[in-house]
Amino acid sequence: MADLVLDTDVTSLMWRDALPRRIDRQLLGRKAAVTFVTLGEALAGAYGAGWTHQRRDGLRAFYEHTFGSLGWRHDISEAYGDLRGRAAAAGYALGQNDRWIAACCIGHELPLLTRNRKHSEPLRPLGLMLR
Repeated sequence: MADLVLDTDVTSLMWRDALPRRIDRQLLGRKAAVTFVTLGEALAGAYGAGWTHQRRDGLRAFYEHTFGSLGWRHDISEAYGDLRGRAAAAGYALGQNDRWIAACCIGHELPLLTRNRKHSEPLRPLGLMLR
């Protein structure tokens, strides 16, 4: 079972073997997972960059063998609806993918490790735990 969720920006750095030492140390001894959204964002980048089928297969294999995957649960949809409604009421402009990743973290009660504080910090008062 995972004890931490990685945001797309972190997994992208791992793919490129460019993870900062500070973050690498945070991952020691941790069981990291990703959401379906993170893999989708990574594949969108690969398709957009015109990667070959083989290189995209390598990316999929990297995600499959490196990270756990968070399964869907009813409470994720509940968390998404709650996040979206409360964020709109509070005046937060959040991207849909950021909301789904946060909802997965909240639904599984796991913190998110991200370098993109601009997108995730407004979600903290709405229940997202950050690392």
